[in-house]
Amino acid sequence: MKYELLDVEAITTSVRRGDIVNVAKMEGRLLTEQQIAEKENPQINWNYQPQEKSPQIKLVETERNCWDVVLTEEERNLLGEFLDI
Repeated sequence: MKYELLDVEAITTSVRRGDIVNVAKMEGRLLTEQQIAEKENPQINWNYQPQEKSPQIKLVETERNCWDVVLTEEERNLLGEFLDI
């Protein structure tokens, strides 16, 4: 960071991180960046991993002994927009 861009918030954050690192060093520990961030922001649930909703694909068996994917109209429209057809 350039000297001209330093502000009170940047300095405060740096001091807070320094305090976290120094306490760990006094306890004989070295912290990773992730561990420093966890201590710096304890209000964040660092173990939370949002579950992405994956679309339920519907398959229909045909007389050709194959499986065809059945799309809803909304899914077809989204694919059409994506493929620009």
